[in-house]
Parts: sequence; C-alpha cells; structure tokens
Amino acid sequence: MISIDIIMTTSFKTAYLPIHFRSIGIVFILIGIVNLIQLYYLGVLLMLLGIPLLLIHHGVAIDTDKQQIKQYLNIFGLKTGQWRDISDARAIQLIELNESQRMWVRSINRTNYYKVCKLYISMENEHILIMKGDKKRLMEKARKLSELMNVELIDKTS
Repeated sequence: MISIDIIMTTSFKTAYLPIHFRSIGIVFILIGIVNLIQLYYLGVLLMLLGIPLLLIHHGVAIDTDKQQIKQYLNIFGLKTGQWRDISDARAIQLIELNESQRMWVRSINRTNYYKVCKLYISMENEHILIMKGDKKRLMEKARKLSELMNVELIDKTS
C-alpha cells in the first residue's frame, strides 16, 4: 500500500527587484541582441547578465500543516531562505499605513506621502510582514490565510 502525504504550502510572490535593476536587465538584453550580430560572445554575455535581473523575485511560502513560514528569494526557481516556526501565531493583521518618500536633487527637495496596506502574521513577541500592496488583493489573501491557519483576521484599514 502506498500512502501519499499532502502538504499544504501557500506561496506568495511579494516583489521583484527594484525597477532600476530591472531596467538594467532590459538594457543588457537589448544591447546583447544587437551585439549578437557583431560581437557574438559579448552579446551572449550581456543577455545572460540581463535575464536574471528580470526573473529574480522575493516571496513568502507558508506551510500550514507544519506551521512554518519561509521568506525567500527566487532565482530561476530555486527558493533560498530558511523555514521559521509560526505555531504560536495569534492572528493575521491587515494594516493601512501612511508612508513617505523623500527625494533631494540639488535645489529641489520633495516628500511624497501615500497609503500602503501591509499584511502581517501576529505572534506573541513579533509581527512578520508577509507582503504589502493593494488593499483589495491583500484582503483576499488575508482571508485565505486566516482560514488555512485557523486564526483570527484583524482588519485595521479604514
């Protein structure tokens, strides 16, 4: 008799590399394509450097059976990171915050303010950030997680 264990792991893609790194990747690929005609090796090298800059992303995997979380960096399908125990999770929290970003250029300084939603797993001694982004999308994920983990969902958004 063969027994198959089903492990429930939920994985979320949280962010790609910042836009300036991804832009460099696009430039490397375009220059690589142009150089394939004249300088074959340089073209291939630039394309090989550019592709990872577009494909690398951060994510979170949650194993609800083992009560563990892994914040990872995905490089060509290989997820690097360590599993952490979340068996004492008390709630899933959705929080809306005001964030600011300051920019200075010689004579001009500017501060942008914007609202952002963040999704946390609340434990006794810490809060683990799962992801941030759009309120509607995060609410769907928060409901799913609270059901899978069998914990309370606390909505602190307006």
